[in-house]
Amino acid sequence: SKSGGDMMSYGVDVKKGTLEKEDGQNTSDAGENIPGVTEQVISVIRLKGKPLERFKKAMKWDDFSKHLREVAKEQTKFGKKMKFGLEQCKNEIILLRLEDYNAIGLTGPESDDGNFTNLTKNELYSLKASGTSGGNHGLGKGVYWASSWINTVLFHSNLSKPEPDGHQ
Repeated sequence: SKSGGDMMSYGVDVKKGTLEKEDGQNTSDAGENIPGVTEQVISVIRLKGKPLERFKKAMKWDDFSKHLREVAKEQTKFGKKMKFGLEQCKNEIILLRLEDYNAIGLTGPESDDGNFTNLTKNELYSLKASGTSGGNHGLGKGVYWASSWINTVLFHSNLSKPEPDGHQ
């Protein structure tokens, strides 16, 4: 991955409306050179009971949460946030699904240059070359992690056309 610095040192602000604004800008930029209308859909999903159990099983929660519990032991602002988040996730998890349609998609390899790596791994680094893009420093995406009780973000892309290597 590439880094232009430590994104979290910028103290990404998650005031009301920040997530929608930053994600909306990313969606707008992702549809910039594509004919037609780029759409964004935001959904809130509350998991309790059996749906929560199924989600945690699919996530391999017991293994995953071990790492989170280690972070929660730290006497830092981040550790305290993680401890609070783990408490919240015991009986309920709130998922925020951010979808965009008619956009470039999370294409490219898991390392090196590509849309997937740029969104999920690179810090303070952007492939946006357009002078009309609303963002170009790779900072806005930090709001995804900062908005999570447990600093966890899951990504998925269902491409309308497979990549040359066959990945969908």
